[in-house]
Amino acid sequence: DRPELLENSAAHILPLLCETEALRDRIRAALHEAGIQTSHHYAPIHSFTCYRRAAEERNVCVGKIRNATEFARREITLPLYPALSDESVSEICSIIARVAKGRA
Repeated sequence: DRPELLENSAAHILPLLCETEALRDRIRAALHEAGIQTSHHYAPIHSFTCYRRAAEERNVCVGKIRNATEFARREITLPLYPALSDESVSEICSIIARVAKGRA
């Protein structure tokens, strides 16, 4: 049975917001070492070339958006797909917990 929350969701992105960028990097490295691929979503919009260029051409000051930048530094996207096994989920969670507790 699927939880009601997932009935109308593609559930394809699972972001994890870490306390620090350094912790994110350690978690990412530990998962990579275990053969688990991660990615990064939600780059701050002001970092995209097309938006920087548009702001410059229209003489609009975009500036850095502090919260978006901070989120991007600390976010890691974890694996999430229909065939992801319970065992894989447990392994991912164990690695994250171990790194977060400073044991990896």
